[in-house]
Amino acid sequence: MGGDDVTLMCDADLAIDFVCKFLSEFENNTSFVKGFDKSKERLNACAGIAFCNEKFPFFMAVKLANELCQRAKSDSRGRDSANPPSSLMFHNIQDAFVGSFDEIRKRELIIKNDSQEIACDFGAYYLNFKFKPNIQTLQEVILSFRDKQSPKSRLREWLNVLKEGQTKADNELKRIVTIFKDKWIDKHAKKLENPLQEDRETNGERISKLKEGLSVEKLIVEGKTPIFDILQILAVESKE
Repeated sequence: MGGDDVTLMCDADLAIDFVCKFLSEFENNTSFVKGFDKSKERLNACAGIAFCNEKFPFFMAVKLANELCQRAKSDSRGRDSANPPSSLMFHNIQDAFVGSFDEIRKRELIIKNDSQEIACDFGAYYLNFKFKPNIQTLQEVILSFRDKQSPKSRLREWLNVLKEGQTKADNELKRIVTIFKDKWIDKHAKKLENPLQEDRETNGERISKLKEGLSVEKLIVEGKTPIFDILQILAVESKE
């Protein structure tokens, strides 16, 4: 612990739930700060999680977690500079050479095919922030993917096919939807659906509107997909 930063080491399958609970309780308790309007004002906090095995150098994991935290913080301020939401970013370390997150992103988290560039880091994920990626929805989606009937293996393959070409990937996704409609999709698909909020300024006025977002049939929005994030959490959980 240094200044207002907290570093914690815990089992991988507890990390997301712990951070969500910590951020939520932090916001709730700071809403009682003297001079704050409880219904509107509270302090926020941001977090970075570096998933690694027990043999990985601790200082390198902490360095990456801190960098992820700083990115989450910067992203939150970009969403709302006056009252930024609490947020989270994470990464599952799979390479002995870590480097900066920018290097990791270029090396592992960008897919380029014949028609577009897709980022596999869908975050930052926000706490209690509608129409943007949020931690609570991520938790619900992870829970649904723990179902033995979930298409997680086929979606791993979809990510690989995505590298080969967009049309081929679109056809693969259609097959997945057809195969898993009765097994899993009819029961869980709603958890993936999330309209997005588009903000713009016109004559100094901030205007927001909703547009089509994520769905089972549309797993790429604004050049990003959450599937890699979902699969990497499942990969580090003992529950998978």
